[in-house]
Parts: sequence; structure tokens; C-alpha cells
Amino acid sequence: MAFVLQHDRMAIQLNVYETKQTAQVPGFTEQDIDLRVDSQRLYITGKHEESSKEKKEKSVYSEWQAKQLFREFDLPTAIDPDNVKAHVKNGVLEITMPKREKTKKIDLAETS
Repeated sequence: MAFVLQHDRMAIQLNVYETKQTAQVPGFTEQDIDLRVDSQRLYITGKHEESSKEKKEKSVYSEWQAKQLFREFDLPTAIDPDNVKAHVKNGVLEITMPKREKTKKIDLAETS
């Protein structure tokens, strides 16, 4: 009986632009990834597990594999966290983050 255990922590390759980021996440699906943002910071975490079991005559072969990823970084500009959109396609996580308004006019008559 043989057991193979593999646990990898992946480094994420990122391309960071002003309002769009892409990250290489091969083998991960949208369900495997947790994405969190605030106005100045992006957090990407993920976990993907696979297992297989094969029986041949009197021996059993089992394999279990887990991949994890984690990355956090400061964003180049303030973004609107309520309007962030993301999806995974062909092993690439694409995140679109619109800029946050720098200033907002407050009508004094409405606040009294």
C-alpha cells in the first residue's frame, strides 16, 4: 500500500494595472478562490484538493493533493469595493475594479 501526499503553496503571478488585475491560478476554479477587497488592498486566497484511489490486485494506491495560494497587496489607486467583478477562465483570475470617486459633493441644504 502506498500513500502519496503532496501539499503545495503556490506563488501567484500577478499583472497589476490601475483598475484591472490578472493572476495565474492554474487548476483552481471560482469555487476554490476567496477574493476580498477594501478601498486600498486586495486579498486572494485559495485551496484546491484532489484525491484518487486505485486498486490493482492486492495493492492499493492512494494519492491526495492540495494546493493553496495566498497573496495580498496594496492597490495603485483607491477603488470602489462594492463594484468589483471577478472570474476565472483558462487558469487566469481576472479582477476588474473601478476607481472610487476622489471627492463627493455634499449638499449642505440636504444634511441639515
